[in-house]
Amino acid sequence: MKNKGVVESEPAKEQTENLSGPLIPLSSPHVDLESVGGKALNLSRLAAAGFPVPNAFFILTASYREFLNSNNLIARIKGILAGINTASLNSIKDLERASEEIRARFLKGTIPAGLKTALKNGWNWLGAGPVAVRLSKG
Repeated sequence: MKNKGVVESEPAKEQTENLSGPLIPLSSPHVDLESVGGKALNLSRLAAAGFPVPNAFFILTASYREFLNSNNLIARIKGILAGINTASLNSIKDLERASEEIRARFLKGTIPAGLKTALKNGWNWLGAGPVAVRLSKG
């Protein structure tokens, strides 16, 4: 299970400074499936082909895994899912409850300090204005 974030803003003037750490710019030649996931890779390809894509940066999948690990979410998710009897008629309700519990665990999670700093820097890199956040599930 991967979850990558894409943060977009209105198209900015040519930006010459590079992002570092857990973020990678839309225009980076280092955008690949393993590093950022399929949605981000496709956005990067669209931009490279000349389609109008707002300036953006991607959060590396490694940073997502760090968030999962630092909040012990993998073990917690497995524990939640292990309690579901998919053969039961109540399995849909059980899955909905499990989904709510997993979502709550994510919301209670703490973003690692390095990622939090990088996100603030990335927001400034985009111009510190309003942005749209896109998430991929799966």
